[in-house]
Amino acid sequence: MSGDWTHQIEIVIPGRPVGAGRPRVVRGGAHTYMPRGSVAWEHGAVLIARQAWGDRGPLDEPVAVDVVQVQPRPKRLQRRKDPRGRVPAPRGKPDLDNVIKLAVDSLVKAGILVDDTRVVRITGSKWHAAIGAQPCVELVVRWSAGGVG
Repeated sequence: MSGDWTHQIEIVIPGRPVGAGRPRVVRGGAHTYMPRGSVAWEHGAVLIARQAWGDRGPLDEPVAVDVVQVQPRPKRLQRRKDPRGRVPAPRGKPDLDNVIKLAVDSLVKAGILVDDTRVVRITGSKWHAAIGAQPCVELVVRWSAGGVG
């Protein structure tokens, strides 16, 4: 199925990547809420994704999603002898799986996907930004022809 994708959209969410936070429970368990950082990032991502998607209807078919988490480049990697491009970011917060979860949830809330169950393939990678570049989350959604409902 990997060669069957005929359409794609690329979306870049600028700013430091944020992972999906765990729901918090208010004393007594009567009310739960999400951490502010996750909610704020998701809100911004939804606005950007909606603008990129336009007035098309949500995809109601199998899709592939690629998520690239680009972290701020640490000072220790900004020396003259260091590579100028992106370098792998093997450790540090947020966890890649939490960034993927929040990114896919944002695609659903933006009206690009009917539901996150439509995602049949997902890839993710975590990088430090190139020298002089800003952190972001890059999303690529792929689907086959006739997928806009």
